[in-house]
Amino acid sequence: MGDEDYRGLPVHRITFTPNSSNAEWKGEVLVSRDEYQPVWVATQLAHKIPLLVRTALGTNLHGLGFSVRYQKFDDGLWLPVSYGTEFRLRALFFYNRSIVVSLQNTGFQRANVSSRIEFAEVQTAPSVSAGTVSPTDRTPR
Repeated sequence: MGDEDYRGLPVHRITFTPNSSNAEWKGEVLVSRDEYQPVWVATQLAHKIPLLVRTALGTNLHGLGFSVRYQKFDDGLWLPVSYGTEFRLRALFFYNRSIVVSLQNTGFQRANVSSRIEFAEVQTAPSVSAGTVSPTDRTPR
């Protein structure tokens, strides 16, 4: 953990690791010192694929993780502007691929919206008291 500048923004660098064998991710986060919002998050698998799976099944994920970068657009409004991952997949000894994903979010605009909902008055039927019969009611009782 420490303080630094990231793209001209003062940030805290926070590293995280699992504290139990059930947790799957480790990584680091850069958090804005002024607004306490995440600016950049990077993670990776905390544990390797078990040896038995890697050797007997010939299956492995190497370097699996992701990174997300956030940008401030207005007071208190931070949105993700990029996402990326790159890892190598090996499955059943013969399938071996490098997989890369890179996404950019652009064109954010602030919209001011004003809405108003109006309801028409509900017209109710006149109520009939119990035990009274209308002169046009021909239903036998």
